[in-house]
Amino acid sequence: MIRLFRMQTAACRLLGLGVVSALALVACSEGATGPGAAGDAEPAVEIGTLTADDIRGTDLPGELACAFDIDDGRQPVMLVRANVMDEEFSEGVIKVDGRVEPVRSQTPGGFNALLDGETLAGGGLTVDVIVTGEPETAGEESPPMPARLVYVGDNGARMVVEGEWRCGP
Repeated sequence: MIRLFRMQTAACRLLGLGVVSALALVACSEGATGPGAAGDAEPAVEIGTLTADDIRGTDLPGELACAFDIDDGRQPVMLVRANVMDEEFSEGVIKVDGRVEPVRSQTPGGFNALLDGETLAGGGLTVDVIVTGEPETAGEESPPMPARLVYVGDNGARMVVEGEWRCGP
C-alpha cells in the first residue's frame, strides 16, 4: 500500500478535519434537499380583510352570522352565515391572497355550532376558528370573544392569526 500523505503531526490532522468539515457544510447548504433544507420553507399566504363589495358579491344564505376580525370589528377577514336550524350547514367566505374563497362547515349544526368556533373548508383550504377565551365585555347581546384563526392551504401554506370572533344578527 502506498501512502500519498502521511499525517504525522497534529496540525496536519486538524487541517484534514477542517477540509472534511468544510466539504460537509457545502454539501448541506446550497442545493441540498430533504427535511430541513432551505427550500422546505412553508409557502407564504396573506389573509386579507373583506370589503363591502367582497361580501355583497357572495350571496351567503343564513339569518345569523359570525365574523373573524383582527382590527376591533372594522373589517372582517372571514364572514360565515348560518340559519338557526341545527341540521343546516354554515357557509362563508375568507379573503386569501386577494381572492375571496368560499368555505363551508364540515358538519351540520346551524348557527349554534358557530358560537364556540368551527372548522370550515372549501377549494382545498381549511380554516379552523378556535375560541380562546371568554367575552371581554358583559351585557352585550353578541360580545366579541378572543379567538384564533388557523388557515391551511392545499399548497401547504399555513397561517395562524389572533383576533375576535363576533356572532349575532
